[in-house]
Amino acid sequence: MQKLKFYNLILLITGILICLSCAQVPTYEIWRPWTRSLSTTDRIVLGKTIQIEIDGKTDPLLGEEVILKKEMKNILENLLIRRGYTISTQTTDYKLKFSFNSKHDIRTSSRSMLASSNLNAYLLGSIFGSNYSSNLGVNLATAMIYSASKSSTFSKQKTISKDNYVHTISIDIIKNDKVIWVGDSKWNSSSVDIRTDIFSAIQILLSDLPSNESLIPRVKEVKEDYALNYFRIYCWNNWFASPALPYRIYFDDLKGKSKIPKSVNNNMAFAAYLDLMQTAEYALPVGINNAKSPLNRDLWKKVMLGGIYYIGDSNKKHKILIKLKGESSGYEIEKCWVASDEEYQDYLEKLSRWKEFLEDYYNVYK
Repeated sequence: MQKLKFYNLILLITGILICLSCAQVPTYEIWRPWTRSLSTTDRIVLGKTIQIEIDGKTDPLLGEEVILKKEMKNILENLLIRRGYTISTQTTDYKLKFSFNSKHDIRTSSRSMLASSNLNAYLLGSIFGSNYSSNLGVNLATAMIYSASKSSTFSKQKTISKDNYVHTISIDIIKNDKVIWVGDSKWNSSSVDIRTDIFSAIQILLSDLPSNESLIPRVKEVKEDYALNYFRIYCWNNWFASPALPYRIYFDDLKGKSKIPKSVNNNMAFAAYLDLMQTAEYALPVGINNAKSPLNRDLWKKVMLGGIYYIGDSNKKHKILIKLKGESSGYEIEKCWVASDEEYQDYLEKLSRWKEFLEDYYNVYK
């Protein structure tokens, strides 16, 4: 009898450990600004030249906006170049007008709210309201955030007053003096500095434009002996957000910084890992097979990100893969590494099937 009790205890402990090690759908969604994009029947063509104009004012602050405008222009140029466009100050195919504004107010909240959302209508509207299907991955991540809200009901009764800053940006793309595409984004923030969230807001808007996926970005090479320093400066105790995922990403060593996490391979590619996590517009779910809907939450227990990079001054193509495992607090990085040709080809084939599945799933009209 004593042996039987001991055996049952061992089984119980083993079962608990297995459950604890299993992946799950994360609970806490990442922040996303409100965005919308509208377009005419004129398609924006890849490889064309774009001239950028910046205008705006952050009213809560008194300083000149010249340096801020330059920073925003740099962000736009880098993101557009990565998508396959050429930036020019001469006669161009398109003109891009970027406007920004910040306002201050005092926000008093006292509410009882029921969260709900029409997911499929949102995603269908996002996809078929555009001329492009290149933003399916980003729109799906947004839909997953709404999905979590829809599945939860909460009541909140609280009154509080605090400083609030309303940041707004807009992008108009003009061809032959005619606006052919408009993107808007707006968000509330506790930070007076619009730069706090500007990169994510701009990238999510630009994800609606077509992109040349054959372009290879270049990142800096991390010195092998300084990889731990890089981890301490940029990674330790930090969260990361991807446009393609509804949940935050983190390295598995949040409690200490005495060594690089075991999940990190090929330290020289550290900068590529961070860039991929923060810019990838498609995530490959590997939680379960044969899902009938992309909004099946079990799909998103495990995901993969992939991309090709030039690292340092080398013109060698480095194939980067990142495995993410769902925990309640977000996606823990299970492994990031420079993949072999066979590993990366397998990833590409699965990603291609996933994209085809998404396009077919939402292609509901004749």
